[in-house]
Amino acid sequence: AQHRRHEETQRQAEAEARLAKEKQEAQRNAALAKKEAEEEHRRQQEELARRNREEQREAERKVQEAKRQAEAEARLAKAEEAQHRRHEETQRQAEAEARLAKEKQEAQRNAALAKKEAEARLNKEKAALERKLALASNTDLNKKVQVAEDGSFEFPLIGPVHAAGHSLQEIQQEIQDRLNREYLVNPQVSIRPTNAKFSVLGEVSRPGSYLIEGAMDVLTAISLAGGITKFGSSRVDVIRGEEEEKVTIRTNVDAIIKGSEPNVDIMPHDTVYVRRRIF
Repeated sequence: AQHRRHEETQRQAEAEARLAKEKQEAQRNAALAKKEAEEEHRRQQEELARRNREEQREAERKVQEAKRQAEAEARLAKAEEAQHRRHEETQRQAEAEARLAKEKQEAQRNAALAKKEAEARLNKEKAALERKLALASNTDLNKKVQVAEDGSFEFPLIGPVHAAGHSLQEIQQEIQDRLNREYLVNPQVSIRPTNAKFSVLGEVSRPGSYLIEGAMDVLTAISLAGGITKFGSSRVDVIRGEEEEKVTIRTNVDAIIKGSEPNVDIMPHDTVYVRRRIF
């Protein structure tokens, strides 16, 4: 029994030794497997990183290729656009030259037509002028005319002249301009009213009626009446027209003399009234 117990103990020890050895072997195998797994994982990570780098490089290459292609297409489009613009510019230039040539031809035709019309008009005007000059040379322009009720009178060659509301200088200028325009060269016109009177009243030395002889204005009218008395004012009224259409022109002798106001022309039947000075 002791021998059996000894053998049993020995077998148990051997079993424990085997178990410990197997355990150590299992640990070594587990450590080796773990190391191999870690090495495999590291290799997989490196492979994955390598593939990622290759894919990134490939993507960058494709991007650069696409960029170069886009730039080439842009250059091509720009070149085509420039060519199209040059074509349009050439076409516009050709059209402009065609229009210019057409306009030049039209201008030449119009110039020829205008020249022909001008020559015809000039010949017609020359003939009319010759007839007018012949008529003027045989017409007596020294006329005594009567002003009608409407304020106009007839003058040889030029027809009716409206006198109402105009000074002698204005009427003379109108007749002179109309004769110069159509009949005579630099004509000299002089109008002398017949029995045309005006009145000077108020504070003057010789109030009364006076004949209009040649050009007449306020200062000349007051001078004919002997000038302003010591009681007279520089304020003067020129009363013009009939009762229903009477117009009063207010002026100032001192201002006329200084040149700050225009002189007022006197017309037939005007009344010049010199006001009394207010003391």
